[in-house]
Amino acid sequence: SLLVAWLVIRIAAQLIRNRFWARVVATLAWTVAALNIFGLLDPVLEGLRGAAFRIGKINLSALSILQGALLLVILLWLSIVVTRLVERALNRYGAVQPAASVLIVKIVRLVLIAAVFLIVIDSVGIDLTALAVFGGALGVGIGFGLQKIVANFISGIILLLDRSIKPGDVIAVDGTYGWIKSLRARYASVLT
Repeated sequence: SLLVAWLVIRIAAQLIRNRFWARVVATLAWTVAALNIFGLLDPVLEGLRGAAFRIGKINLSALSILQGALLLVILLWLSIVVTRLVERALNRYGAVQPAASVLIVKIVRLVLIAAVFLIVIDSVGIDLTALAVFGGALGVGIGFGLQKIVANFISGIILLLDRSIKPGDVIAVDGTYGWIKSLRARYASVLT
C-alpha cells in the first residue's frame, strides 16, 4: 500500500505545474496515506469532528472547515480552468468581437466564483438564509465604500458593450500614441 500511495502521489504532484502547490498536495497526501497505513486516520477524523463549536444555530467542526477549504481550493482551480477554456474557445471562434469576448469571459468568471463560494458555504453546513441579513448589511457598507470602483466597472462594461474600442486600436492622449493591449472590466491597458 505504501508503493501504491507513492505512485499515486507522485503522479498527482507531476500534474501540478506550480512547485509550491505540488509540494502542498504531496505533503497532504502523504499525511493522509501515513495516517491510513498506521490505522490512525479514523481516530484523527473523529477528533476533528469532535472539535466543534456553535455560532448561533450553526454547528461547525474542524473537519467541516478543512473539507470546505479543500473544496474551495479545488472548485476555484476548476473555475479558473473553465474560464481559460472559455477564453480560448472564444478567441478561436472568429465571429465574436474582442470586446464581447472579454465581457463574456468576465461574466463567466464572476458567475463561477460566486457559485463556488455558495457551494462551499452550503457544504460547510452554513444555512444560506442565515446570511441574508448579514449579506444585506455588508452589501450596503461595501456599496458606500466602493462606489468609485463599481462606477469604473460599469463604465468598463459599457465600453465593452458599445464596442467603441477594442484590442489593437490606436489611441492618442495629449500627443502620446498607444495601442490598446487588452481590455478588462475596469480598465484598458495601453502600450505606448
